[in-house]
Amino acid sequence: MRKIWVAGAVLAVVSLLVLQAAPPAPDLAKLKKGHDLYEQHCALCHGPKGDADTPVGKPMKARNLLADPFKQGESEADIAKTLEAGVPGTGMVAFTAQLPAPEDRQAVAAYVAYLRQHKQAPEFAEAPVAAAPAAKADPAMAKLRKGRDFYEQQCSLCHGAKGDADSPTGKALKARNFVADPFKQGESEADIAKTLETGVPGTGMVAFTAASQLPTPEDRQAVAAYVAYIRQHKKPPVIEDDSGAEPEVEAEVTISYAMKLLTREPREAIIKDFPKQGPGYEVYARNCASCHGANGEGGIAVKIMASAPYERLKTNAIFGHNGPWLKDMDTFTLLVTKGLPGGTMPGAGTLTKKEVAALYQYMKGLVE
Repeated sequence: MRKIWVAGAVLAVVSLLVLQAAPPAPDLAKLKKGHDLYEQHCALCHGPKGDADTPVGKPMKARNLLADPFKQGESEADIAKTLEAGVPGTGMVAFTAQLPAPEDRQAVAAYVAYLRQHKQAPEFAEAPVAAAPAAKADPAMAKLRKGRDFYEQQCSLCHGAKGDADSPTGKALKARNFVADPFKQGESEADIAKTLETGVPGTGMVAFTAASQLPTPEDRQAVAAYVAYIRQHKKPPVIEDDSGAEPEVEAEVTISYAMKLLTREPREAIIKDFPKQGPGYEVYARNCASCHGANGEGGIAVKIMASAPYERLKTNAIFGHNGPWLKDMDTFTLLVTKGLPGGTMPGAGTLTKKEVAALYQYMKGLVE
């Protein structure tokens, strides 16, 4: 009887110790939020798995979050502090513009800390998918529309709006003319999708599988369908928007005006304290601050992704002269949505007219 009692007591003590030693269950809601923000803001350089194994991460020598030492500590608090302050002397800038809320930075920090500890992402339960409404549009046209939208964001800078590579960047890089040049890896939709997935070794055509590019096979297949159409018909398809009307034909930033901006001497920044509120600031924080700084001060070292080999430059200050882009809404809209031809400023073609107008009023108010 005594032996049974002793054995029971030992078992109880061991069970208590095991329960005390068990780590707390992870906060899956917080990790899911961190995962989503990480995919949006971090995966391009650090990789979807955290191993920095991406076309962008490798040349930038981005930190492998699974194995490399962390300069400023690897606890959640340390990582959140790094997101808030950046790492001086490296390409890791502060992410307070992209992640303005402390809760957002803490969520990303929790996700990175999880990757660091477990060497893999957490598993999230699949959310139930609601039945999709019956499709009203032609599926082929819907695929072309999706491909066009991605093409304009990811491809047109080099390959041109019409696929003919007739752009300053395309000419400088000798980008492929989709209308006339031979395709090295085949010109079927499947061939083009494969090229988007793997790139073309020895050329400036890198793989477009990063989270901020074309992460899913469906995205790459949509772009492949659009490029294949251009190849076959020697012109882009005419695609109606959701209202049934043809899309507006937008003007282009003139090369002469772009060259004037490109040949300016670097301007001295006029330091301003940007108001951190309002719809215009929200657009600026999401789309502009990572290169131009939280207060438009510039001087942030970035890699030029459109050049081969990659080059590093420091971004300009936003203020230092009051050019036409701040005095004329049409010029401002073109520069923001189309970028600077022959330069390194990309266009933010996904902004709505309302967002562009809010950004213009915000920027204009800072110089008045």
